[in-house]
This record gives sequence, structure tokens and C-alpha cells, in this order.
Amino acid sequence: MLLTLTSDLPNFKAASFQPGLNIAVAERTKDASTEDSRNAVGKSSFIETLDFLLGASAGTDHVTRRPEIVDYSFELTMQFGSSTTAIRRSGQNPNEILLGGAKTNLEGLKDVLGRELFGLPGSGSQPSFRQLIAYYLRSESSGGFQEAVRTNSRQANLATQLPLAYLFGLDTSIPRRAMEISTSKKSLQSLRTAAKDPIFGRVVGSTEELEAEISTLTLGRLSLERQLENFHVIEMYAEHLERADELSRRIRQLNDDAALALQRTKDLQHSLVGEEREQPDHGYLTDVYEQVGIVFPERALRSYAEVAAFHESVVRNRRMYLAQELSDAEEAVLVMARDSAELDAQRAELMVLLQAGGALETFQAMQKDLGATEGKIAELREKLANVGALKEAKSHLQKQAMALEDSTKLSLHSRDEHVQMIGSLFTEFAFEIYGKKRPATLGIRESDQGYVFTPTLGGDSSAGVKSIEIFCFDLAMAVTAHRSGNGPDFLVHDSHLYDAVEARQTASALSLAANVCRDRGLQYVVALNSDDLEKASATVSDLEFHQCATLTDEYDTGGFFGKRFN
Repeated sequence: MLLTLTSDLPNFKAASFQPGLNIAVAERTKDASTEDSRNAVGKSSFIETLDFLLGASAGTDHVTRRPEIVDYSFELTMQFGSSTTAIRRSGQNPNEILLGGAKTNLEGLKDVLGRELFGLPGSGSQPSFRQLIAYYLRSESSGGFQEAVRTNSRQANLATQLPLAYLFGLDTSIPRRAMEISTSKKSLQSLRTAAKDPIFGRVVGSTEELEAEISTLTLGRLSLERQLENFHVIEMYAEHLERADELSRRIRQLNDDAALALQRTKDLQHSLVGEEREQPDHGYLTDVYEQVGIVFPERALRSYAEVAAFHESVVRNRRMYLAQELSDAEEAVLVMARDSAELDAQRAELMVLLQAGGALETFQAMQKDLGATEGKIAELREKLANVGALKEAKSHLQKQAMALEDSTKLSLHSRDEHVQMIGSLFTEFAFEIYGKKRPATLGIRESDQGYVFTPTLGGDSSAGVKSIEIFCFDLAMAVTAHRSGNGPDFLVHDSHLYDAVEARQTASALSLAANVCRDRGLQYVVALNSDDLEKASATVSDLEFHQCATLTDEYDTGGFFGKRFN
């Protein structure tokens, strides 16, 4: 239970709390100018300071870290069972805390408060202290008054399940399983999305592509295995291969030379034929001269015969030369053909040897290729298994979700009386405020995502009705949690909860809170404007409350901190 809220800050508006209904009243003074507003007196700062002393984080924008008050300390005294404990903390060193006079840090404070206020065992299987206390001190700035089941506008449905299950006394293993399934679904979705990415998709591959590649590589592996099985390592393979290449070069050269020699024989044969056909007949000269009456003397005729004989000798010698050249050329062609045939026979023997096997280096390279191929096949098969796992994972998660829904249903059924009691509290509280005109229910049902908490107030869904829905939800939660030992004996609401609520409903809510706290041994703390309180008191004449703090809109010292901020 809350006892006092104090500070060493001059003009600070200290608060003292009692069991039952506690109201921090923001009053308007006669001398206050119309420009002054009770929104600036610090009602929300009053709640924020309580939250600060109950372990809230204090960023650089936190109100206690404003330069005007950062050097001052705040202290909250509380009653844990039969003992009284003081919590002292400042914005200057928010991680240095005095708890019952002993130094501790923020984590240490939260551990103690979690154990004392909520009975938390300190294990990670339960919600955190701050997840739970957020339902007892809702923050308007974080959207805490928008929906009953959320204390933050960005809070996911799954994030609400564990703290609410704990506070309402339900099986907390259900939301933990729901969170595990959700995490798996997100991981699966990320993988499925990545698989569609043009870059990552090429890395993962589709089932069809992977199977086709595996089949192709498997055929290649079988071929390599057969080649290795039949492979014969030849000694001096490189030297044999070099010798075969040299023989091929010599054969090509001989063939080229033989072709030239063959062409020469054809040219010589043509020349010889020409020699036989083209020699002139010198006898026609004698006939010509006789016809023209010229008679050569004997001497001249003898000289002419000698010339003719010489010419015939030259021709005969040329024929003999050409015949010899032809014979030599023909012989050369025959020799080159013979040599080429011999070299070709030698090369054939080498090729037979080379084709029967290969070099050791070739064998080792083939073994390396085989190992690389087998490694690639194994890698692709693993990818194929992963792709198959992606396809099967969705079905598996669906089965898990169905099993979770069945487990949640069984769990609720086993706690049926308790669940009915929770719903009855909410309905009872809403009836006290609205009567029969607004049917109310707090449904807790199963789904494939765990628990579904659905507070409902019939009729229109105006802002005022939503606020009363939150009020009834929080009060039912506080009563249930305290009765089961899972929650503290206080509940705190900011005035923002009542901004849109009609005066009659505000009065009914305050009266209900006072009665419930009196009957259940609880404490309800709320900050209100004085005119709203006056309207409520006029509606409910016997409203019993303790004015735990008084704030005014007097300019200099009337606010919660005793000073105004620029």
C-alpha cells in the first residue's frame, strides 16, 4: 500500500495516502488568471513521479530530469505486509537508488518490487515487474488510455497476454507457447520472403531447380567414377605425349616436302616431253638456199654439220639431266612416303599407349573434380532439405497453433469458475455505473494465438464509454490479482481517464472505487480537477475519499513541484 510521497524540493506538494479512495485535487484559486490552467499544475507529473519511484526508466526527457528539479530527490514510502519501506531516487542519478536506506540500482529495485508487489519468483518464465505495474499506473503519453488490454498504443496483442494471464490468475504457459509460435512464424516468413528475393533466391533455389541441378551433377559424378575406375596411370606420360607431338610435326613436314617433290616430278616430266617435241629440223635450210641458186661450198657445209652435231649434243645432255632430275625427284617422293609411314606407325603406337591411360596429374585432377562434385551435391541436397523444411514448417506451425488453441480451451475449462468470476466482476462494476442500459462482459476465450481478452460495454463506443470500460477492466484486474496474491493492493489513475466521462458516470465510478476498496482492502488513487470532483460529489452526496494531495493553479508555488517550468 502507498503511504507517502515526499521530496526535498522546496514547495513540493507532498502526498499522504490512506486505504480506500485517494484523490489528488487540482484546485482553482480566486487570483489565478484565465491564462493559468490546471493542466499545468502537475496532475500527470504526480502520477509520473509515482511511476518513477516504482522503477520506471528515466530518459533525458523525463520530468524529474528537468534542470529546475534534477538535483532534488523524491521519496515514496510503502507498506509491504507489516513492514514499511522507503524508496528514494533523483533525476540526477536515476540508477542510484536508496531502498530502505540501502543502496541499490534500478534492476535491484525492480526485483524487490516484483517480489513484494506481484510475488514474482525472479525467473524469466513470468512477466517482468514493469509489464505488470504498467496496468496499475497507465500513462496517457504512451497511449495507455486507448484500450483496456493495452498499456501502450504500440503494444502487440501477444505482448498483453503474459501480464494479463498472470494478473487474472490464468495459465502463463499458454502465452509463452503463443509467443514461441509467433516467433517461429516470423522467422519462417522472413525466410519465405528472402527466398523470393532475386539475390537470396539464387542462393536458396527452388525445389525444381535444385533437383535438376542435383540430377545433372549426379550423372557427372557417375561418369567421373567410371573414368577413375578404368584409368591407367602411364609412367613418363608427359614425355610420351611430347614424343607423339614431335612425330606429328615431322609427319606434317614430310607430307609438305613430299607434295613439293611430287609437283617437281610433274614439272620435270613436262619438260622432257617438251624436249622431244620441240627440236628443229636444220635440213630445210639447204633446200631454201638451193631454190634461190646458192650453192654452199664443201667447207661451209662441213662447218654447218659440226654446228648441228654440237646442238644435238647439247639437247641430248639436257635430256639426260632432266631424266636424272626426274629420277631423283621420284626417289625422294618414295623415300619421304616411306619415312612418313614409319613415323606414323611410331605415332600410332604412342597414341595407343596414351589412350590406354593418362598422367598421374590427370588422375589426381579427376579425383579432385569428383570430390568437388560430391561436395556440391551434398550442399544442394542440404538446400533442398531446407526448402522442403520451409514448405513443411507452415503446416507444422498450423498444427502447433491448433494444439495451442485446444490447450487454451482446456485450461479455461478447468478454470471455468474462476473465469466466470472475473467476467462477473466486470459486469457488476459496469452495472453499478450504467445500470441495465449498457450490457457488459469481459470475455476470455481461446484462439490459435492463445488467450483473447475482450472487455465490452454495450451501446455507443464514445470516448467516455471507452474510459469507463478501462476503469472497470482495471478494477476487476486489481481485485482478482490481489485476491490471488498476484498483485498489489493499490490502483492509480490519471485524470485523463475521466476527461470525456460525464459527471454522473464519474461520480458512480468514484463511489464504486470507494466501496470496492473498503470491502476488499484496496487503495484507489486518482488525480482530478476540483470542479469535476464537485460535480461528482453533488451527484453522490456520501462520497467518501481522502484528499491525498492538493495542487493549485497559483502561478508560483501552486503546482505539484512548487514551481512552473518554461
